[in-house]
Amino acid sequence: MTIKQILDNNKIFVMPFLIFILGGAFFLAIYPLEEGHLLLNKYHNDFFDSFFKYATYLGDGIVFGIAIVLGLFIRYRISLYAAITGLLTLFLISYISKELLFHDYPRPANVFRNLDIQLHYVKGVKMHMISSFPSGHTTTAFALYTLLALFCKRNVAKLSLFFLAVIAGLSRVYLSQHFVKDIEAGAIVGFITALLVYYYMNKKTGKNKKLDKSLLNPVN
Repeated sequence: MTIKQILDNNKIFVMPFLIFILGGAFFLAIYPLEEGHLLLNKYHNDFFDSFFKYATYLGDGIVFGIAIVLGLFIRYRISLYAAITGLLTLFLISYISKELLFHDYPRPANVFRNLDIQLHYVKGVKMHMISSFPSGHTTTAFALYTLLALFCKRNVAKLSLFFLAVIAGLSRVYLSQHFVKDIEAGAIVGFITALLVYYYMNKKTGKNKKLDKSLLNPVN
C-alpha cells in the first residue's frame, strides 16, 4: 500500500486534519504571536478550565503505554507500531526538538511575564517556561491517534480519534502552555511520524500473519 492509498483510505481523518492545519496557519497569518494568544486567552470559564485541565492528558506520553498494552489484546501489530511510533516521537520531541534545536524557546507564561501582562491560568496547572516549540503533548496526541485511526475501519472511529487529538492540542493553548504555532508544528510532526511508521512497517511486516494475532487469539 502506497502513502497515497493510505491517505485516500483515510480521508475522513486527513481532510479535517488539513482544515485544522490551514485554519491554524490562517490564524497565525492574521495575528502576531503574542496578540493571538492574548485574544484566545480571553475566552475562558469554569467548565473549560476543568475540562482542559484533564483533557490535556490525552497527549501525555503515558497514552502510548496504554495503547501498547491494549493492542496486545487486539492485534500485536497495533502494539508494535505504537511502540515504534512512541519511541520515534519521544526521540524527535525530547531530544532533537526540546534539547538540541528549540530548548530556549519561551512559553507563553515566560513571554507575558517579561511583558508584565497577566494571563488567565487554570488553578493547579504547573506552568512551564521554556522548550515551547513544538508542543510535545500535541505531537504525541496526533502521532498516536493518527496511527490508531489508520487501523480503524469505521469512519466514526477515525473521526473520533481526530477530535481527541485536536482537543489535546487545543488544551495546550487554553492552559497557556503553548502558542498556536507550537501545536501546529506538533500536529504536523505527529501526523507525518504516524503515517511514515504505518507505511514502512506495513511494507516490511504486512505479510506477517503472526502480528495479526493477539493474547486473546494466540498463534496456534
